[in-house]
Amino acid sequence: MAFKRKYRSASSDSAGFTLVELVVSMMIVALMLGGIMTIENQRFRVAQRDELARKFDAIGAALYNYRLRNNKLPCPGDASKARTSSQFGLAADAAEGACNAGATYSSNINNSDNTVFGGNVPVRSLGLPDDMAYDPWGNAFTYYVAKKANISTNLTGEYGTFGVADDGKLEVQDEYGNTLSDNIFVVVLSHGPNGHGAYNVAGVRVNAGSTNTAELENCQCTAAAVASPDAAVLNIRMQRTLPTSSTDFTKNFDDTGRFYNLAYFYTYTEKGK
Repeated sequence: MAFKRKYRSASSDSAGFTLVELVVSMMIVALMLGGIMTIENQRFRVAQRDELARKFDAIGAALYNYRLRNNKLPCPGDASKARTSSQFGLAADAAEGACNAGATYSSNINNSDNTVFGGNVPVRSLGLPDDMAYDPWGNAFTYYVAKKANISTNLTGEYGTFGVADDGKLEVQDEYGNTLSDNIFVVVLSHGPNGHGAYNVAGVRVNAGSTNTAELENCQCTAAAVASPDAAVLNIRMQRTLPTSSTDFTKNFDDTGRFYNLAYFYTYTEKGK
């Protein structure tokens, strides 16, 4: 009597079960990778935040020491100068209160001399390394200084000749337009992850196509990153904390910075942390 050997063939059920297992495994791997990437992104953002704070601290201390040595604050550097230029990071202080030679742009503010100058942080004049001129995204900080702070007779003696209450009047607002302080002499501003309006290492303005009005006010430029000085009062806008994400860089506001009043340069009490 002959026996037939029965061979078990793969059924559609067993094949389907194998496919389900594969899909589940892929989903688990994807979730694990997503979790790892999220953790790494968070670590990277924390590192950027820490680097930004460290640079703000160093610049603030250097400005304070500059005032001690010179009884004034430096003019901005010309942000259109590339990092490789011999003129990069140098303050144009040939004539007090006349920063036009070094400032990349100037505007009006609501104070007695009606002038504020903007450009990059004059790191070489401050005795700082060149890399201190740039934020964690590789773009130059913008440095705004009131004209009166660049005149040594104003900052000579205790609280200067005009007293701590008579100040720069450069107004700083939060991202919603609420006034944070209106007695500011100096602002050091990072244009954030999108960098719109900032100058890069080549001395060229970054065009992120931002249409956010606060960002355009900060850079004194258009949505195409073309210079457009404010004809009225310059109000600096900034986030109180470093943003952790920006899904739409043409609309989201991601600028942040530090600002300083006259008392800072006499008491070393920082404002804007």
